[in-house]
Amino acid sequence: MNGKIILAIRAALLLLAVFLCFKIYRVIMEPIEFERIQTKRENVAKQRLELIRDAQKVYKGIYGTYVPNLDNLVAFVDTGMVNIEERKDSSYMAYSKVYQKDMLKDTVIRRVIGQESVRSKMDLSPDFDPMEEMYYVPFNENKVPISLEASQIMKNRQYMPVFEAAIKNEDLFADYYKSGEYSYFLDKLKNDYLAIGSLTEVSLSGNWK
Repeated sequence: MNGKIILAIRAALLLLAVFLCFKIYRVIMEPIEFERIQTKRENVAKQRLELIRDAQKVYKGIYGTYVPNLDNLVAFVDTGMVNIEERKDSSYMAYSKVYQKDMLKDTVIRRVIGQESVRSKMDLSPDFDPMEEMYYVPFNENKVPISLEASQIMKNRQYMPVFEAAIKNEDLFADYYKSGEYSYFLDKLKNDYLAIGSLTEVSLSGNWK
């Protein structure tokens, strides 16, 4: 066997060794890399869903229901105002039909003493952009809106307002679904989407908890 053949074999073996090392490296590193990507993206997505929940709570405190679409909710956060109320316990005499006499009755007196912005109520900074931070699915170049629905359900013989905001995995990881990278790990995700609230029960929790 001449020297050229030996060199060719050595070169081929070296390339094979490099290839095998690379494959082993990828097998070890891929789950670590995907976990880092998943954690980063899901944390941002959860923050946006929690902001939507906080805004819905403020809105419900004023109007007794939830906002059914993001456009109105974003406008509410951007320019809405909330009354600042003073509450004072009081009592007065009222005639009781049961006891057939005047009796002391407790009440709460509410008085509006001012207003504050929804931004202030939610402890948001003055430069907070609700359209950018609440409206769109993060890490998606196509500006996909976060899904938001609101409804009412019967609970204990009365209608209760409910809402659900959701971000699909296919939107949150759109670039990786498109490229096929990390497809094995994407298929193994616990839920198909991240959501907060519910349309079937009275809940303000996220489905990741």
